[in-house]
Amino acid sequence: MRTLIVGNGNIAKALVALLDSLGERPPLSFCDSRDGERGEDIIAARGSEFDAVVNLSSAPTGPLIDLCERHRLAYMDASFEWQGEGRYSVARYAAELQDELRPRAEIPVLHGFGMNPGLVEAIAALHAPARAHLAIEFDFDTAQSRTGASALWSTWNPAIYFGEAFLVPGAVSTRDEFLAPVPEALHHRVRLTAGGRAFDFSTVIHDETAYMVAENPDCRGAVFLYSAPDGVRRHFHSHPDLSPAELAEIPVRHDITGEECVGIAFLDGTARVTCAMNRADHAKTFARLGCNGTCWQTACGVYAGLKLLAVARPGESLTVSAAMRWAPYRKVILDALDRVGFEIETRDDFIAADELRATVGPLFGERIGKELLP
Repeated sequence: MRTLIVGNGNIAKALVALLDSLGERPPLSFCDSRDGERGEDIIAARGSEFDAVVNLSSAPTGPLIDLCERHRLAYMDASFEWQGEGRYSVARYAAELQDELRPRAEIPVLHGFGMNPGLVEAIAALHAPARAHLAIEFDFDTAQSRTGASALWSTWNPAIYFGEAFLVPGAVSTRDEFLAPVPEALHHRVRLTAGGRAFDFSTVIHDETAYMVAENPDCRGAVFLYSAPDGVRRHFHSHPDLSPAELAEIPVRHDITGEECVGIAFLDGTARVTCAMNRADHAKTFARLGCNGTCWQTACGVYAGLKLLAVARPGESLTVSAAMRWAPYRKVILDALDRVGFEIETRDDFIAADELRATVGPLFGERIGKELLP
């Protein structure tokens, strides 16, 4: 499959390193708007040269899918990218996202094949209890400079993190609402102890919460709690008006220590809180592939998506949550995870249960809280 990768940044480079380590690199072409090569322009002018397009950039999802449909190119992305800029209303974000999830008659479309959205949904599908529950997605990063450097840096695109965690209100998903805003007062005030360490989380709006609820009748609600590396999180809290130019100057570090931990805590009305997660060691990943664990996790999701894109049928619009419900597609994803060494561990004591229940109740409201938070 001749594939155009739109966006030749850290995730694309991690993907290439991963494919090369497996001896599986397919015919790939790359473009990046930073080099004056917009994916939209290349598709419009040279669409016949490709079979598929993978969006790993911040280019808006809708226009790219429209172009792919026009040129009959299979489409995949690692996350939904809205068309607006700056602070977005949750209602507008949700409406645009739902519109882009509709099937396209001539092409397969895969939405959110990264880590979150992406493989965290596979974790949920594999480990969710078969009874009413809340899915509390958590993502924290304990990254530290290997050399002790204290300059401002991140393990993820700083502009994307700043936009998601600071410019857009937090949101939850429930059976009644695709995405609903959390109270503004709770957006940056979620403190939890995870793995024996306290973290300050933000309630970030993320499309996978809606996918997990929509595809699992037992899931009554979901929310995404994210805590970036300490330095960049503290900096953004104290500098809420950063310009795009200032954000672009913040580097993404790879030769670091610590880990990226992404998983789900399941609250099901019982005393036990089971957590299922993937933990990516930054130093080990860098030694093997030259990227940090955050980028490796996302590249693993893209790898699984490429495998699924090769067998998906025209007219299908799939998220990881949707694909995991159908046995043949589920097998493709699980085989890919096995191939890249993506491991899932479960623990019942990883996040302090009393803190989690106290935090989650106000986010979902009194009715859901009474049902699932004893």
